[in-house]
Amino acid sequence: VHGVFVQVGAGVPQSLVSLAGGLVAAFAFGFAAPRIDDLRMRGVVRRTTLDLMFHTSYYKLAVPFAFVLITAVGLLEYWRPYTSENVVDQSKPFYTQAVWPPAASGVIIGGLQLLMIFLLVVTLGSATSFMVAATGLLRALRPRLVDEHPHWSQFATQ
Repeated sequence: VHGVFVQVGAGVPQSLVSLAGGLVAAFAFGFAAPRIDDLRMRGVVRRTTLDLMFHTSYYKLAVPFAFVLITAVGLLEYWRPYTSENVVDQSKPFYTQAVWPPAASGVIIGGLQLLMIFLLVVTLGSATSFMVAATGLLRALRPRLVDEHPHWSQFATQ
């Protein structure tokens, strides 16, 4: 949500669609979560990961997948450099620019992700932010509904 709010504030085209989509997904999951949990408890649905599905180690899948993603990003940047769509003064350091190189931004976000994992054992993400925002909206419209559903109440702020 935080990044989406920045995009909305900056007037990025389609940012309101992104915000609405995130909130709709949060509402949908909030109402579906108890049913999903019930199916998991009965063994109808189970949580699985690709490494378990392919009977291999996580790293044997993650390293090639990371390589493919890095290659794709590199090719996209080569094909359409970020400077082709934005005004960038090459004589100034990148951190003083309105638009940063995607690689620099990725390194910073990746570093923050690692820091969060090592210090707080959590990852950066927006799902919880969307759930908190959706719960706040639901509390304003139908407060009793939030109190009646355990999944919603865990995201409620008083």
